[in-house]
Amino acid sequence: MIGIFVIVAWGLSDLLSNIPKQRQVFIVATVLIVSVLAVTTWRQLKHWETSYSLYEHAVSVTKENSWAHYNLGLEQVKHGNADIALKNFEASLRIKPNQKDVLLSIGTIFAERGDRERALQYYNHALALDPDFLKAHINIGSVLLEQGAPDKAIVHFNKSQKIAPDNSDAYYLSGLAHSKIGEYRIAYELYNKALELNPDHLKAHNSLGILLGSSGDYERSIFHFRKALDINPQFKPASQNLEATLRFLGKK
Repeated sequence: MIGIFVIVAWGLSDLLSNIPKQRQVFIVATVLIVSVLAVTTWRQLKHWETSYSLYEHAVSVTKENSWAHYNLGLEQVKHGNADIALKNFEASLRIKPNQKDVLLSIGTIFAERGDRERALQYYNHALALDPDFLKAHINIGSVLLEQGAPDKAIVHFNKSQKIAPDNSDAYYLSGLAHSKIGEYRIAYELYNKALELNPDHLKAHNSLGILLGSSGDYERSIFHFRKALDINPQFKPASQNLEATLRFLGKK
């Protein structure tokens, strides 16, 4: 901020040299007001330098602010505070029921805790509000897949593909489900579709590598494991699968 005042000081002397005194007073007053406002704005920006503090402040100074509770919950999830986030999401719903995004966020917390039944309750509620809610379809399908119900999961992944034909996860997850029921040719096509849409899809590369390795196509299997590791060298599933394949082939 010092720089602003230096500019103002040096600039004013040049500016005022050829201007009548009455106008000089007006100009000086205007510049001072603008400078004070600039300092005030700068201080406010420093105060709101994080979204977290903004939403936290909004919750503390306003009543029944559903929007603030929801966004504070999202920030708390980012900070790893799922328990506190859940309380804010629930507060948001209490103030304003039937918000699909809030329901989805609550469902996700339960899913990550391993409470799949409660997760499905919230996801299905969100889907009832919006039958074309892409994230709800994908999340429901993912939970069903974890529960060992790939046939039911495929229904939601297929719906996801219709809603968002360019969503690579919808194809990848559908491929995973088809693989679970032994439909490997369909899985192969779906993994490739996912990679066509997103060449950097780590899990699609890894799953395709597993599928190719299972069919005896080790060369292409190794290619996809290495491709995944090129994208993210820390991706353990691909590094473990690559190591196991090379060991099996006697190359390590």
